[in-house]
Amino acid sequence: MAFFPRTDPGQFVVNVKVPPGTRLEVTDEYVGKMEQDIRDVVSSHDMNMIVSNIGITPDLSAIYTSNSGMHTAFIQVSLKEDHKTSSFAYMQRLRERSPTTFQK
Repeated sequence: MAFFPRTDPGQFVVNVKVPPGTRLEVTDEYVGKMEQDIRDVVSSHDMNMIVSNIGITPDLSAIYTSNSGMHTAFIQVSLKEDHKTSSFAYMQRLRERSPTTFQK
């Protein structure tokens, strides 16, 4: 029984963490490859936008992001309002495609 049924938000976030000390340029290349994986999995008819945030400057603005340094990033994926495949299905496909990259 569920009091609050699962609803499809039409978006998801992939959190990325590469080894500490990785240069920003290397993290950027890694995130670029992950973005391509996302484009390969998510139908072009469903895709609205991908936004990636890489690294962080350690100052007051750091409290507003999950990034903790140049070795972390997050990728936000937004699906079109009338998307045919659920965001949960796309997340599962991404996990299956690259189990060492996309984990909970």
